[in-house]
Amino acid sequence: MANYKELKDYYKILTVERSDSSATIKRVFRKLALTLHPDINKAPNAQQQFVDLNEAYQVLRNPIKRKQYNRLLDNEKIKKEAYKRNARKQNSRESSINFSAKKGKKRGEKFASESGKKFKRRTNRWKSSFLVDVFIEITFRALWALISSIFDF
Repeated sequence: MANYKELKDYYKILTVERSDSSATIKRVFRKLALTLHPDINKAPNAQQQFVDLNEAYQVLRNPIKRKQYNRLLDNEKIKKEAYKRNARKQNSRESSINFSAKKGKKRGEKFASESGKKFKRRTNRWKSSFLVDVFIEITFRALWALISSIFDF
């Protein structure tokens, strides 16, 4: 399975809560913009931080985009949980497959050491159960043909 790619959390970038008003978001954006602007901040990653800050503000200042982003963020959390759950299931499947393989190996060793008579008895049981299944199937089909011809299905 491919690794899960996370969505940018604009609320973390702007250091605001999801419930904050647009006025609070605007105030926080202006403070951060002054500190992270590339002309003022000479850090090597200041340009990228400022671009991310602007992107986050563009989404969160518009009420329609903000609502869409919140919905997307909720869906993303659900997908992330499902991805983790599936990864755990995959690990448990692999461990059960390994257990089954070990069990099969033990059975193979057991059957390899048995005598010819034991093998014949075991395989005859399989053959007889197979013949019983075939007989039941043929009987069922014959009965179905008889019933369907009587009632015109």
